[in-house]
Formats: sequence, C-alpha cells, structure tokens
Amino acid sequence: MKLSPRWKEFLLLIAASIIPFVGWVSVDLARVGRVVAGNVIYPLCMVAMFIVAHLVLRLLRPDTDPVVFPVTAALCFMGIILLFRLNDHMARLQLIWMGVGLAAMLGLIAWLKDYRILARYRYTLAVAGLVLLLSTMLPFISKEVNGARLWLVLGPLRFQPSELAKIFLAIFFAAYLADKKELISAAGRSVLGFRLPRLRDLGPLLTMWAISLLLLIFQKDLGSYLLFFGIFLAMIYVATSRVSFVVVGLLLFILGATLSFFDFAHVQDRVTVWVDPLD
Repeated sequence: MKLSPRWKEFLLLIAASIIPFVGWVSVDLARVGRVVAGNVIYPLCMVAMFIVAHLVLRLLRPDTDPVVFPVTAALCFMGIILLFRLNDHMARLQLIWMGVGLAAMLGLIAWLKDYRILARYRYTLAVAGLVLLLSTMLPFISKEVNGARLWLVLGPLRFQPSELAKIFLAIFFAAYLADKKELISAAGRSVLGFRLPRLRDLGPLLTMWAISLLLLIFQKDLGSYLLFFGIFLAMIYVATSRVSFVVVGLLLFILGATLSFFDFAHVQDRVTVWVDPLD
C-alpha cells in the first residue's frame, strides 16, 4: 500500500520523537544518577507541539514534502536536549520560542497561499536582510556575547537579527537563481571537462562571499560565515547543477577561512577549541 505524503511525515515524526525521550533519560542519569519523572514534561511538550503542527499541516498543505518537517523536528529536539543538559531555564525558554516559531510557521502557511508571490519582493527582502545583518554594528542596542556580536537588545527582548536575515537572503537568492539559472547554466567556457562560469555570473557568489567574510570579521562569528555561504553555495548548485560553481565556492571559502585564521585571534581560538574541545 502506497502511503500518502502526510502519513510518511507522521511516521518519520514518530521516529524522530524517540530523540527527546532518550535524551531526557540520558541527561537525568548523567546528572543525578536516576530518572527524574518531572522532567518528562520537556519531551512531552516538544513532541506534542510537533504533532499538533503536523495535524494542522495535513489540513493546510496535504501534498507537501514529507521529509523536511520531521528532520526539522529532530534538529529541534536535539538542540533543546543539549540546552537541557546545560541549563534548565535556557531549555524552558527555547521550548517556548519553539512553540512561537511553530505557530508563526503555521500562520504564514495559512496566509501565504502561493509562495512564489515572495519573488516580487526579492530586492526589498535582500535590503531588509542586509540591514538586519548590519544592525548588530549599532551602538547601545547591540550586545557582544562570548566574543561574538550577534545580539540586539531592546528592553526585555533579545534576539539575533541574523536568524531572520538568513530567511530574507535565501528568498532573494532563490528568486534570482530561478530567473537566471538557464543563462548561468549554459554560459561559460569548458576547460578540462568543467564548464567554468563567466566572471559576471560569479557576481552573486562573490557578493555572498564578501558578505560572509565581513560577518566573520566584524561580528566575530565563525558559524554565520559557514552557514550563510554554505546555504548560498548549495542553492546555486541545485539551481544550475554546475560543479564548477561548487569548486570556485569552496576555493573562495578556503581562501577566506585561511586569511581569517591568520589575521584574527578569535578565529584561531574557535579552531583550537574545535580541534581539542576537552583541553
């Protein structure tokens, strides 16, 4: 019997739901040597939120991809369990924000009947994304945490504008590549079996590389550099199927990472911690 996309999603979600329960038991045993029954509220709330969201998705989008949502759930589950291991209060806050995020997702899906409408506002979203990224450079409202300047503080509210900027920039590049992919894929000179892109076609790639490098330099955040550039490189490969773009992108990444490692002490610290986290 062939399963519908929603049933596939449900079964994958049930499989992912094992993660928070195993994590709850493992963390309790590691911290106090026994299972604390009251802490079951964490995995129960996590799984309940995603099950409810799944049921709503069945009504709103019955034919969407069945894999993305369970994978997202698994990542959220692992993240909150890691926070639970470090700090109960942080885990509770993240659990609340996860619920807010799921509600916002469902509201957006219900309101946005056709996602292709977003392509009309690609440049507006691109500017908004860049403004959000640069906002962490503003005095008085930006805050440096653990050596990285990623946070905006507005009264009791504290958030990372880069999280929203990632979405805006991803929409911009998706719309740009949807329009230009045929031109970019067909143009260029073939060398040793690789069709090398023209310099003007590398404009978006070089722009994203420069933005990512500036993030690393001024915000002192290695993770954002990797994520922003990695997202765009994956998108441009999916749009064009051009291996040459991946090769050029990886070379640019290696160049930027190497220069940053030798020029900035905080990057050296991050690499050293990654190489030997237990030291």
